[in-house]
Amino acid sequence: EISCSLVGSEMCIRDSITAGVSATAPGVQPEPFYITVDCGATSANKSAKLSMASTFFSNNNGTLNNDDSITSPATGVNLAIHQVDNSGANLTYDQVKINDPSDIQTATMTTGIAKFNFVVSYVKESNAVPVTSGYVKSNAAYTITYE
Repeated sequence: EISCSLVGSEMCIRDSITAGVSATAPGVQPEPFYITVDCGATSANKSAKLSMASTFFSNNNGTLNNDDSITSPATGVNLAIHQVDNSGANLTYDQVKINDPSDIQTATMTTGIAKFNFVVSYVKESNAVPVTSGYVKSNAAYTITYE
C-alpha cells in the first residue's frame, strides 16, 4: 500500500515500493505529464527530438535520485520517467534514461505541433537500500531539437 499526499512538488511515500526500474513498464503510482512543442501551423518541421538530463540527481540506472536535502526525505526511492506510446491497441512504455545522450525520444509534428507523453513513477533505488517513508523531490531538464 502506498499513501501519498501532494505537498507542493514533493510527495509523501509509504514503504511498499519493491521493484527497481523497468525499461518497458512504469513503477508505482505513475503520474502522467506531457511536453508540447508548437512551431506554428506553417512550420516545415517534421519531428521533434527530446533528451533529459539532471546535473544533481541522475544515476547509472537512468532514473532520478531523491533530493535528500529536503525535510523528511524518503530513502531507497528513485523516480523513473517513461515515454508513453498510445498509437497501438495497448499503451507501451519506453524508459527515458536521464543523462544518456544516446537516449533520444522522438515525436512527429502534426500541423507544427509535437507532443511528448510521459509518466513519472516511483521505483526502488537498489536492493541494498531499504525503502522508508518520506518526501520525494527531484528535477530534470530537457533539450528539444526540431527537424
